[in-house]
Amino acid sequence: MKNILLLSTKTTVESKQCTDTQPIHVSYESANLLLPLLQAKSFVGAASLSNSDCSLPEHMLNSKDFWRHLFAALIENSVFNFRISTDGTQAVSLSTMNGFTSVKVTDGIIIGTKPAFKAGGTSLKKRNIE
Repeated sequence: MKNILLLSTKTTVESKQCTDTQPIHVSYESANLLLPLLQAKSFVGAASLSNSDCSLPEHMLNSKDFWRHLFAALIENSVFNFRISTDGTQAVSLSTMNGFTSVKVTDGIIIGTKPAFKAGGTSLKKRNIE
């Protein structure tokens, strides 16, 4: 079973159950306390509720710790999307600095992707210098 992190103003929310994913509802107030305690790579995505008019609070949106802990909690190739009430320029910068890619703000929603880790590069020992 895959878990999706859903942030909202309430901890108990009615939602449709998908067959292969389990939504984990966390209130905005609890998220800052819970995210550092979560096991790494335990969620396939993160979002705020689509039918909610409440946006991600500014103190979370502009917190580098929030983005760092969120990055750690998501698996590779996962997506986040949160409703925001600002232009999101600082949040785009912070999320990008913490490893997210393809971060953009569209119609009051910030969307980004945690990329897949790619091991590679050139070995320094076997590198030919010409």
